[in-house]
Amino acid sequence: MRHSLSIRPFEGIAVCLALASCATTNLSPLGAGGKPFQREQDEKQIWQEAEQLERRIDESGIRYKDPQLDAYLTAVAQRLLPPGIQALELGPRVKVIQHPFLNAFALPNGAIYLHTGILARMENEAQLATVLGHELTHFTYRHSVKQIRTLQNKTTFFGVFQVMLPGLEGLTGSLGALWTLASTSGYSRELETEADEQGLRAMVIAGYDPKQAPVVIELLQRDLDEQKIKEPFFFGTHPRLKERIGNYRRLLDTQYATQAKDATLKIKTEDFLSSVDQLLLDNATLDINLGRLKTARTAIEKHLKRHPHASQAHFLIGEAHRRSGPGEPYVQRAIAAYQEAARQDPSYPHAHRELGFLYRSQGLGQQARAEFERYLALSPTATDAPIIQGYLKELENLGVK
Repeated sequence: MRHSLSIRPFEGIAVCLALASCATTNLSPLGAGGKPFQREQDEKQIWQEAEQLERRIDESGIRYKDPQLDAYLTAVAQRLLPPGIQALELGPRVKVIQHPFLNAFALPNGAIYLHTGILARMENEAQLATVLGHELTHFTYRHSVKQIRTLQNKTTFFGVFQVMLPGLEGLTGSLGALWTLASTSGYSRELETEADEQGLRAMVIAGYDPKQAPVVIELLQRDLDEQKIKEPFFFGTHPRLKERIGNYRRLLDTQYATQAKDATLKIKTEDFLSSVDQLLLDNATLDINLGRLKTARTAIEKHLKRHPHASQAHFLIGEAHRRSGPGEPYVQRAIAAYQEAARQDPSYPHAHRELGFLYRSQGLGQQARAEFERYLALSPTATDAPIIQGYLKELENLGVK
């Protein structure tokens, strides 16, 4: 369901820019010195805009609804916060957006969003902590306020290219600008480096293996290189990924050289993978629909290693093969995968439908009829039931029984 929202174009952040024209960018992090956190005047407005944007995202169709996953992600983020910030009870709240592109971003008010695409590429909780630590630093070090205060004028700010996801079309003015700042353009090199450094520090204090920090970025870079994908988001831009790998390697060689040699630090593969089990398949479906078949197969195979009898996973492997091309090898691989899905769960209807289509295309009328009939028996009220009934009528007219 798409929700309408009244937005006063340009007004909110334009006011912030006016208020910030003489303000310092030398802001203390949240909880610094044990002092109560007091938002400055322009910061109050920025938080109000962030809360409005958070509501807009949460009410849109792009939110990936998995409360248990949200709770797990938020718990990991909480472990990365120092006690002084935890006492402020300002967040964070980690949520997921249903989108296959690589992205993660923090709003100024402590809401953190991860795309399903970036979660599907990770391998363990330490890698997750790397990304969350980076985004938490943007929040706790008040990077949004700093960035806005350094802007030369509002024309530059509002002229930044904006990427809108399905469900967020029409974000204009202050909300569109805030979305661009948080999720698309990234921050200055200085602030991104600070996010790497402080995020890695939080990760080490929480007991995670810091060697996983560059590994997760290398995974993302390799994915982009192999797929030749150009993405509009910060985590999908090749130059930024190379910079981040360099940042982490430098810190591992110097400040965290001792911890990098410690084999007892946490990685927590099982906890992470069990939390993203279903997400792997849901995001693979998105990738298949976009033609990103290799990326989809990688995620599905990751799921199958843990759940070799999962019918949905075998079905999606069949989908990836079917869409790889019209050649006979692809068709036969798709048929084998659909058959395996049906074998693992005879009540799984979609495999029978796709088998019916493939058999029909090959002129195997009897096999097609059997699969279509099985599909209708399992899913008699399916929206495409009239179409399938039409194919059965067609086969009957051809004398196929």
